Amino acid sequence: MHTCIDADLVAANLMAFHNKQVVSIRALNKFKELLESLLQGRYLYVDVCSGSICMAVDNRPDMFYWDDEGLHRRDGCDPKFFTMEYVEKHFNWRIPKRVRASFDTACRLSGHILNQENPS
Repeated sequence: MHTCIDADLVAANLMAFHNKQVVSIRALNKFKELLESLLQGRYLYVDVCSGSICMAVDNRPDMFYWDDEGLHRRDGCDPKFFTMEYVEKHFNWRIPKRVRASFDTACRLSGHILNQENPS
């Protein structure tokens, strides 16, 4: 059985874990490739297509906006939205337990991708 993780969950985790203002489409896709390789294609589909990104903005306009650069933190949003405590409570419940360790590893390993693209 496969589970789907959407772009909002990935972006919230990457922004909180690495304290980033923006996550590019390229970084979302690299995260997807990394996580799926860690899991060897089992159990999980990471949806970072344009529809999933639009859904992130539609569902959480208080947190995100999107442009050609990628998915951004909304200017003036509550800073607590991008703390790991908030992300854990409001997003990470959707991560199946059987893939959680791999998800956390992929978040940790994604730092170099994010830093190469956008050091802020």
